[in-house]
Amino acid sequence: MDPSTLYSSIALVPVAAYALAPAAPVVAIAVLIALVWSHLRHTLETNRSASTRTLTAFVLPLASLVVGTSLSLLLTNPSAGDTLSSPFDTLLAVSLWALVTSLAPLVALTVGALTFPSGSGNGYTAILVPSLLLAAVGIIQECAGTGRLGWWVAPLVDADGVGWITRVAGQVGGDVLACASGIALAEVARSQTRSDGEGGVRLGEGDAAGAGDDERRQSLRRPLRLLALAMVLVLAGPLLPSSAYNPSHPAPDHPRYTYSPLKVACVVPPSLLARRGAEPQTPSLDDWLAESRIVAGRGAKVLSWSEGAVRLEKGARQVPDDGEDEEMGADEAALLAKVGEVCDMYKVYILATYVVPPASASHRHDHKYLNVATLVGPGASSSAPGPHIVWTTTKQRPVPFVESFSHTLRSIPSLGSQPGALPLAEVQLPHGSRTPSPHLTPQQRVSVSGAICQDIAFPSLVSSYVVPSSDDSNPHRRRPAAPPRTPQLLLNPSLVPASLPGLARASLAQVRARALEHGAFVLRCAGAGGGDSALVGPEGDVRVLQRGDERGGSWEAEVGVERARATRGGTWWEWVGGTTRGGWFGGEGRWWLVLAAGVALVRLVEGGEAGSWLSDVEWAGLRTRMGERMREERRRIAGVLSREREEGAREDGRTPEARLIDVE
Repeated sequence: MDPSTLYSSIALVPVAAYALAPAAPVVAIAVLIALVWSHLRHTLETNRSASTRTLTAFVLPLASLVVGTSLSLLLTNPSAGDTLSSPFDTLLAVSLWALVTSLAPLVALTVGALTFPSGSGNGYTAILVPSLLLAAVGIIQECAGTGRLGWWVAPLVDADGVGWITRVAGQVGGDVLACASGIALAEVARSQTRSDGEGGVRLGEGDAAGAGDDERRQSLRRPLRLLALAMVLVLAGPLLPSSAYNPSHPAPDHPRYTYSPLKVACVVPPSLLARRGAEPQTPSLDDWLAESRIVAGRGAKVLSWSEGAVRLEKGARQVPDDGEDEEMGADEAALLAKVGEVCDMYKVYILATYVVPPASASHRHDHKYLNVATLVGPGASSSAPGPHIVWTTTKQRPVPFVESFSHTLRSIPSLGSQPGALPLAEVQLPHGSRTPSPHLTPQQRVSVSGAICQDIAFPSLVSSYVVPSSDDSNPHRRRPAAPPRTPQLLLNPSLVPASLPGLARASLAQVRARALEHGAFVLRCAGAGGGDSALVGPEGDVRVLQRGDERGGSWEAEVGVERARATRGGTWWEWVGGTTRGGWFGGEGRWWLVLAAGVALVRLVEGGEAGSWLSDVEWAGLRTRMGERMREERRRIAGVLSREREEGAREDGRTPEARLIDVE
C-alpha cells in the first residue's frame, strides 16, 4: 500500500471526530469532505489493483468515518448507556447508526470520483455532479427513515452563516453547498502537486516546468471561483430579506393589526421537576390538566404538552367497514373529553399527547403502541356532542435503533391522521381584552399543524399536509371555504432522554431549519429533563430556549402571527416543492431536480455546446422568418376584426357601406 494513502486514511479518524464535535464550526464539514475526496482521488490514481483500490479507497475511509461518528456520539451523549438496556445494546446501536450515516455519503463521493477520473479537468461539472449525488443520498436516507443527522449535515444545519439557504432550497441546498466547497478545496490543494504513478511528486524543469505551472494555474481558477462564491453566500446570507415569495403583510389600517399578540405556552407539571436528591415523578392526567388550567389562566391561547404525556392501557378499535382505518377507543375519548372541558372553560387550544395501544384486531401491530398528539379546542355544542377535536396525528418517524420497534401508525382521515403527511387546520381565536371594536373586527384565524419529536427532522414529511375531511352534519368538521395551504404555527412535542443531550442539540437545529423553510413559528415543548424546549421564529431565530438540564417549569411567550408568511402563500421552498401529500421524494426531490437542471445548464455552457449552438444559428435568416411571421399574424388579426365588424353591422340591420376605389 502507498504510504501516503495509508497516512491519509488514518488522518480521517480525528478529522471525522472533530467535524462532529458539538463546538465544531461549519468549515469543518468542508475540510472533512475535502480530505475524503483527496484520499479517493489519490488512491484511484496511484493503485491499479482492483482489490487494493477497493480496500484503500473505500473500506479504510468507511472504517475511519464509522469510528469518528461513534466517537462523536459518545462525546455529545456521554450517558448514552442509560438509554438502552445494556452497554452491548448501546454499542450495537451506535455502530449501526454510524455505519448507516457514513456508508451512503461515502458511496456518493466514490461514484463521483469514478465518474470524473484524473485528467478530466477540474471544471464546474466535475465538482457539482458529486455534490448532487451527495444531496440525493441525503434524500434517500430520509425516505429510508434514518433521518438527516449524518456526519456531513449536523453542524451545517445549526450554522448561522448558511442557515439562510434553508429559506430557498432547504437542506438539500445546504448539502450541495457544503460538498461543492469541500471538493473545490480538495482540488485547489491537489493542483499544487502532480503525482506520478508511484505516488511521488513529479516536478518539471525548464519549459516543461513553465507549462506545468500554466496548467496548474488554469486548473485553479474554477475551484477558487466556487470557493469565493460560497464565501460570498455565507457572508451575505444574514443580509437577505424574508423568505416569503408572496409577502402579505397587512397595512397599519388593516384589522389584523388590532389583534393582540398570540400567547403560546409549554406545559410542565410540577411533578416533573425533581427536587434536590429526589427523582422526578411520572405525572398523571390530573397533573397535566391542573397545570394546563394554571397556564391558561395566565392568558395563553395555544398550549402544548410534551411527547407521550399520558399512557393509556386500552387501545383503539377497528372500523368495521374498513380494515385499514381505526377509531378512538373509550379511554382515549375520555381523556380528550376532560381536555375539552378545560378548552371550553378557558377558550384555549391544547395539544394533548399520549401513548395508546393500537386496535386489538390488527395482528400486525402486536407489542407496538401509538404515539399520538391531538389538538383539542373550544366549541362543544348540543349539535356536536363531545370535545372539539381539530386534528390528530401519530409519530411517523421513530428514532432509529431506539424506538423503531415500539410505535406504529393509524389512519383517521376525518381527523387528518394519514401516513406520509401531517394534519393542517385553521383555528379561530377569541378576541383579546385589548381588541378595539370586537363586534366589528373578525376573529383572528391561525393555521396550525403538528409534528411529534423526530418527525421534525424530515423535510419531505413536514412539507406534506392534509386537511381534515369535512362532515356537514358536524359543525366541527366543516371544511372552510378556503382551507390553508401551509401552517403559521407548527407544534412539536418531544421527549429526548436526558442521557442524549447531543441528540437534543441536533433536533433543535432541525427545528430551526423547518422554521426557515416554511416561514412559520415552531413551538417545541420537551418538558423538564426531556431535551431542549424552544420557540423559534420564521427567520430561524430562537426566541425562547429552555435547556433540558435546567429543570424549569411551564413557560409562555407572545408571537405576532402576522410575521409568519401569508396563510394562502408560502415560501420559495413550498412554492417549488409543493405542500400536497405524495410526489417524487416530496419537496426535496423537486428542489433537487431544479439544482440538477442548473448543473446541466452549467455543463452546456462550460462544455461549449451552448456556444457552438449559438454560433451555428443563422441569426439573419431567423430575424427574417420572425418578421414574416409577425406580419402574417397582423394580417390575420386585421381580417378577423374586419369580419367581426361586418357581422355586427348586419345584425343591427345596417348595410355595410360600399367603398369606391379609384382605379387609374
